[in-house]
Parts: sequence; C-alpha cells; structure tokens
Amino acid sequence: MVWRIARAGVRALTASAIVVYACAAVAAQSGAREPEAALLARTAQLMHAGRLDAARDAAQQAVAAYPDSARAHDQLGFVLGLQGATDEAIAEFRRAIALQPALADAQYHLGATLWWTKQFDAARAPLERAVALRPAHAESRYYRGLVRKQLGDLPGAVGDLRAAVRADPGLAAAHMQLGVALQEYGDIDGAIAALETAVQLDPSRADAGNSLGLALINKGEAERAVATLRRVVEQHPEFGSARLNLGTALLQNGDLDGAVREYRDLTQREPKNAEAFYDLGLALKQ
Repeated sequence: MVWRIARAGVRALTASAIVVYACAAVAAQSGAREPEAALLARTAQLMHAGRLDAARDAAQQAVAAYPDSARAHDQLGFVLGLQGATDEAIAEFRRAIALQPALADAQYHLGATLWWTKQFDAARAPLERAVALRPAHAESRYYRGLVRKQLGDLPGAVGDLRAAVRADPGLAAAHMQLGVALQEYGDIDGAIAALETAVQLDPSRADAGNSLGLALINKGEAERAVATLRRVVEQHPEFGSARLNLGTALLQNGDLDGAVREYRDLTQREPKNAEAFYDLGLALKQ
C-alpha cells in the first residue's frame, strides 16, 4: 500500500493494495445509498485494471454526486496522485480531511504525497494524525519515519521504521530505510541485518544492495562487500554509486587492479562524475 512516486509523479501502487482500498471503501459505505458505494467500488476496479482515465472519471462522478463524502474526495485524490497530478491530489486529500478529520486513509495519503513532493514540514502533521488513528499501520509509520529522518529526528525515525517492519515484516522499503537510518545512528550491525532483510525480500532493489555493500565496507567486511556490490553492478550496470562503492570495496580487499577497472569504467559511463575521476586518480597513485 506504500505510495511509490517516481520520475513524473506517482507510480501505481500494488494491485492488492487497490483491492484492499476497494473493500474498505465499500465497507465504509455499507449504511449509505448504493450508488455511492457502487461508484467507489467501480473506481477501485478501474484503478486495479490500470484504466486511470476512466477511474478518474468515475471518482469525479462520485464527488459530484456526493460532495460531502470524504471517501469520495480521498479516492479522487488517490487517482489523481497515480496520474502524477500531485497538486490536485493534495487538494482533494485536504478536502477529505476537512470533511472527516478521522479518515486515516486521507491523512496518510496527504502525508505521503507531501513527502514525495518534498514538503517535509507540511507532511509531518497529517502523518502524526495518521499514526495516532492507526498506530499499527505500517505505511503511515514508514512515511512518518522518513519525514522525521529528513527533519533531523534520527531516534524518532528509527523508532517509526522499527514499528513499520514489525507491522509489516514483508515491507522491503522499510527494512532498507531502517538500515540506512541505523547506519547513520551508529548501529552498524543492526544496519547490516536490516539491509540484508531488504535484499532478501527484494533482490532487485539496487538501492538496498548498494546500501548493504556500503555498510559492509564501513564494518571492514571487504570480501562480503565486494560480492554484494558486484551483484548490484551486474544487475544494474548503470548504477554509478554502486560501481563507485565496488571500487572502494575492491581497494579495501587488496584488489587494486580491479578497483582501477571499476573506476575507469565509471568515468567512461559518466564523464562528468568528478568523484569517479578523483577516486581513479587516488587508486593510480597507489
């Protein structure tokens, strides 16, 4: 159910999350007239099918027919967010909250979208409310943890991210961010454990593998770091940060020639990467 906003806007969340949202919407409307419940369910089904334009039309119909429905405004905001119209989505979430402040979904959606649009101070209040309404909701804890980390509250971030992985042990992103936060906090063993879990849950996550490799370098486990980072580079040859860290791990492991090869490769791939040229120069002096 985590919002995945990337590149131009919001990346579509998982199909299972949309089904859950549909069930929640219908259940919440069990005492209401059928047309509203039907519109909410139809919107969710269209989202599930990837028909976002049609889903937006259905959501707009629901809002037009039921302007005082917080659920309808929240769902319209959700569709708009999936289409990358984040400003409009934020406005709809705020309308939903004005109508029903205790609607946890709207508080969470608003906070997450504000985080993705880098409005970190503004994201704090709705995420605080979302967590207060649903303390065991993994995604609300996850995003509040990210906001706290961004605003300099590292202990609070670690606490929220720990709560997120307890609530949903399969949430790879939360394990990864917990690992990054723990490394900043000085708990290198805890960081490695969290990052290893993230990689196990989602081996394709280049950021988790890169962060794990860096944590292993910082602990002095060069051989493991080389193996971890080599896998990342093989799967994602365009990931410059991982290639740079692989060079560092190879140096730490005593493989000067291997490190030089990685740095040279990176300078060819990214001729404007000053750090790659700097590290290559240092390696060549050894």
